[in-house]
Amino acid sequence: MSKVVENEVEPLEPGQELPGHVRLLLADRLPGAAEPEAFALADIGPSGQFGQTWVALADGSLVVADLNDQNGPQVRITPLEPNVELEILEGVGASRFRVIRDGKLAEELRFSRRQAKRFSRLLHRSQGRRREQDEPKTVKASAGLDGEKVCAKCHRLIPDWSDACPQCLHKRRILWRLLSFAVPYKRWLIIGMFSAVAGTLLMLIPPKLSKYLFDDVLTNRRPELLWPLLGIMAGTFLLRSILMHLRLNRLAKMSEMMMHDLRTAAFSHLQKLSLSFYSKKPTGQLISRITHDTDRLWDFVAFGVVELVMSALMVVGIAVVLFAENWRLAALTMLPIPLGAALTYFHTVAIRRFFRRLWSKWARMTSVLSDAIPGVRVVKAFTQEGREVDRFVDRSRSFVDDAMGLHAEWTSYWPKVTLLLSVGTLLIWAYAAPQIVRGTDSKMSIGMLVEFLAYVWMFYGPIEQLGMMNRMFQRAATSAQRVFEVLDTPPSIYSKSEAVRKRRIAGAVSFENVSFSYDGIKRVLDDISFQVEPGQMVGLAGPSGGGKTTMINLICRFYDAIEGRVLIDGVDVRDLDLHELRSQVGVVLQEPYLFRGTIAENIAYGNPRADLEQIITASKAANAHDFIVGFPDGYDTQVGERGQTLSGGERQRISIARAILNNPRILILDEATSSVDTKTEMKIQQAIDRLVQGRTTFAIAHRLSTLRRADRLLILEKGKLVEQGSHVELLAADGLYAKLHKMQTELQAMFAV
Repeated sequence: MSKVVENEVEPLEPGQELPGHVRLLLADRLPGAAEPEAFALADIGPSGQFGQTWVALADGSLVVADLNDQNGPQVRITPLEPNVELEILEGVGASRFRVIRDGKLAEELRFSRRQAKRFSRLLHRSQGRRREQDEPKTVKASAGLDGEKVCAKCHRLIPDWSDACPQCLHKRRILWRLLSFAVPYKRWLIIGMFSAVAGTLLMLIPPKLSKYLFDDVLTNRRPELLWPLLGIMAGTFLLRSILMHLRLNRLAKMSEMMMHDLRTAAFSHLQKLSLSFYSKKPTGQLISRITHDTDRLWDFVAFGVVELVMSALMVVGIAVVLFAENWRLAALTMLPIPLGAALTYFHTVAIRRFFRRLWSKWARMTSVLSDAIPGVRVVKAFTQEGREVDRFVDRSRSFVDDAMGLHAEWTSYWPKVTLLLSVGTLLIWAYAAPQIVRGTDSKMSIGMLVEFLAYVWMFYGPIEQLGMMNRMFQRAATSAQRVFEVLDTPPSIYSKSEAVRKRRIAGAVSFENVSFSYDGIKRVLDDISFQVEPGQMVGLAGPSGGGKTTMINLICRFYDAIEGRVLIDGVDVRDLDLHELRSQVGVVLQEPYLFRGTIAENIAYGNPRADLEQIITASKAANAHDFIVGFPDGYDTQVGERGQTLSGGERQRISIARAILNNPRILILDEATSSVDTKTEMKIQQAIDRLVQGRTTFAIAHRLSTLRRADRLLILEKGKLVEQGSHVELLAADGLYAKLHKMQTELQAMFAV
């Protein structure tokens, strides 16, 4: 039992019980509830100091008992409903336990590494007892202390190539979820399915007409029935063609719109995901999911689903007709079916393994393209074309090897099933032909045999089709799984449900004991604290790898600090509305990124409603107007892929114009003049001087001479803030900054000589 002494509590060790006063508090709020299934102590308070917030899982709810409030204990109860998700974000010294309701952050608690096992157990218990309808959420992974992903349902390790447990993802449920995208187009779906069903039923008429043609017209010589029967048959064929057109037309359109909605939903969700997600996923894999996988799904929805329905309906309908005509012949027809079903089952198991490997290898192959094509200048500069070709060929060959195995499996399955079903036809001939020749069965006639054989081939055809559909079914389910993995990935950076909206921030920035790690092991920032007043220009300098860019990432909230707080205007950035925050932060990167389009479109990227006059004003302020009007098309000049048709200095000035037009309150300059010549640097510097007026500015520069005009310099080394002060003060201190400045001065003197 933990003891409370002077507002402190002994650390909870494994095996200890929930403290008595906390147990009484929970019993008071949850009378009649059973013993808590799991509990943990969040031992770090909101201010980063020691705290006491107990979390327990009891009676299907998550109970949070906050003992840090000065007004007394506060108990918050969250029923574990389908719209509630729990997650743990791992850190080095501390981690965070999050409660997310309806996609928004409802609760966030911090705990030390000592409490990690308790929280992992609590998360595991909560996920194990929940039974949601949405399968991808049910099998969401829980992260262990060693970073491994474990399925909360079956407790198996999840492979690196998947975000969800392949063993627990039910293909049928995934495809039902896919078909939910058809709801907005249910009119087309109804027309298409009605046409399919009606057309299938019409297919049952011609064999019956063939019987009458053989027995009545040809055998009994009743020519007056010939043309009426042929007329009915012709009408049947015509009506079936019209219904086929309706089916194909409506379902193809519906599928196209469904895939458009699915692609849009996936791409829109990608825009919400944090940079940490993109750092773990190859670009080629994401592109493959949005394009290649949705294209496969179109084929399945447009043709596969309706073929499945038609084949099943045909099998049932013809089976009824066969038994109604002659139950003995119908029984002979059914003999090969059990063996065919066994073949189909083992075939399904085999190809499922192939498809899992194939899409992973396809993504690895496309990742080579996403590397080599954007980096083609580097490839050619180092004459590595052959190496990239070999790398692509190796990945493609690996894909082909598995594809060959898949083809060997399904191409051997098809002849086996065809041969097996042909046995049924031989059995019918062997039974019926002797009876017709001998005349032993008065009901058995040539017309009936022709009718029966026609129905049998119509019966076996859909069965073969169902077997072949299994391949399409597995491909579609695998592709749907990949797309839904993206849709089911929760963003780790998002606005809280009660986020503070500040339409115009002043620009005061504070770091309070901030630490951060990308991999959960090495600290990139370690206990950083400083304050910046609105309108100040702060220079960030120090050796490479010191944490300068990471500090900028935290201000922009591309990542969240694992310890401490980043505040803007006295408000934790995690409490600010994310859109409002980023819309008031402008970034000028060392390598500016321009999108395919015109120069005007790139300048107005952050402010699409800006008119040409505003764009020109921003361009003049960025010293970009003169070179832009020198192009034949002026502001309508196409910049090409990533702006490759422009020089580095021109791209940089366009990016500065883009930042000026966006009118940010906080400006980030990340080595904005490092890769240009001296003349261009002067023009860019003049533009920057105009840009920083009245804005809080953070400038990263390895060329220390560019930071002389900064109000304050922050010198970072190995994640620690080792010095801060003005340029003159730091030179006088004779520390790291003075050493770096001296080295650069001597180096410049050597080049000058």
